[in-house]
Amino acid sequence: MTTLEEGWRQLHPRTVVVTVLTVAGILAGVAIPIIIGVLDDGDAILPILLIAIAGIVVVSAVAAFVDTMRYRHTTYRVTDERIELRYSWVLHKRRSVPRERVRTVDLTANPLQRVFGLAKVKIGTGQQTRDSGSHLTLDPVDKAVAEELRRLLLHREAAPSVEQTPGELAKLDWRWIRFAPISVTTPILGAAAFGAIMQVSEWFNAQGAVFRLVRYLFEDLSAVGLVGALVVIGVVVGIVGSLGLFVEMWFRYRLTREDGNLLMTRGLLNTRSLTLEQRRLRGVELVEGLGVRMLGAARVDVVATGMSQKSDDDKTDPKTVLPAAPFEVARRVATEVLGSPAATATSLVAHPRAARARRLRAVRRRGAGRGARGARVAADDRVAAPGVDPRGGADAGRGAPGARGVPQPGARPRVGPPRDPARGRRAADRRVAAHRRHRVDDHPVAVPAPGRPDDHPRDDRREQGRLPGVRHRRGGRSAFRRRGGAGAAHAVPGTGNAQG
Repeated sequence: MTTLEEGWRQLHPRTVVVTVLTVAGILAGVAIPIIIGVLDDGDAILPILLIAIAGIVVVSAVAAFVDTMRYRHTTYRVTDERIELRYSWVLHKRRSVPRERVRTVDLTANPLQRVFGLAKVKIGTGQQTRDSGSHLTLDPVDKAVAEELRRLLLHREAAPSVEQTPGELAKLDWRWIRFAPISVTTPILGAAAFGAIMQVSEWFNAQGAVFRLVRYLFEDLSAVGLVGALVVIGVVVGIVGSLGLFVEMWFRYRLTREDGNLLMTRGLLNTRSLTLEQRRLRGVELVEGLGVRMLGAARVDVVATGMSQKSDDDKTDPKTVLPAAPFEVARRVATEVLGSPAATATSLVAHPRAARARRLRAVRRRGAGRGARGARVAADDRVAAPGVDPRGGADAGRGAPGARGVPQPGARPRVGPPRDPARGRRAADRRVAAHRRHRVDDHPVAVPAPGRPDDHPRDDRREQGRLPGVRHRRGGRSAFRRRGGAGAAHAVPGTGNAQG
């Protein structure tokens, strides 16, 4: 590790070797199927191998140069108040984050980085975004330096609010592996295996051989039996894949408390160490999926401020601190993580039968209302054909002139765009607004005699509001009455006039 001026430090130079080996391995994996496919045409193998090797060398050299420039011009430093990251090649960038904003420190290492003693440090800053602005990444640094940064950045002088004792909270129990196949991952992995076989056989021009092998193995089965056999094979392959995925993700799993922080380590090939401040913890979740719930198991997720979101490279959510385990184990771990026994002591209570029925009736009513509105809109959106009235009803199609839906002699055909359902409502709103202006500015509004129906449109009455001495009734035409009995005058507010 090269120390620069003012405490600035560089990334580890062995990152160039890791990059070259990674790029060369990817290119070799891509070139091998291409070479095999070309050799089937009878071409010489030596020129093809030379071209492939030359291409791998050139691309790896370019990758080595780019990564050398990246690590030489990327520096960082940690002060008492801030952590700073600076990149000064081609595009100059500099980021500075207060140390009090640091929420999580995530250490990861792939197999090559583990061989060379390196690790990638991902410092979460609490922003809930998927881009690089939500974290600072040091890729890579020495593993010892990464552990030092983890302890330094999450060290707080203040004591935790709840008395916490350091120690081990949970450790991997291999009996938990029986819950791994009970998930949606199993059929997905089985289907992915079939797709991978077909893709690889296409690379090697061996799809015909694969079909012949399947036909030879299942020649005594019918079409339905063949489909059933392939489904069973896919499920078996998915189960094996889910078991392998569980081992890769949760191998050497440990959940401990260290200096008031939660520390989780796990991983077989790609190791991961996640540190979360105890004071950022806001709650826990006991998640019982459909499959694991039938087996009496649950997993534990944490609810914390500044928790990083799941990225495309993660096989599991970062907030998961315990895989699917027996429910009593999950409850104990959740209690110890949160530090409050009362948090998980309360059992869940189902909705009362009456409340559940009321909710179901409300959902059905909303669905029926949406269906009726959709039918009305579809009816209003009909386009008239030339010479036919779109409002044709029971008389339409009878052929008599003047009947609904049948054009009269000499009448213009009704052709035009579909009707706007909101046009009538807008016209009614304009009439109400004009009526209000006319009533307030120019003339008083006469109140009808007792028992006489109102002559105003119903929409106008609804928009005028409640006038003094007027009784409003829904569902029909409203009747008006005067206050004070027969013959009394009623003063209209704002006009100074009285109507008798």
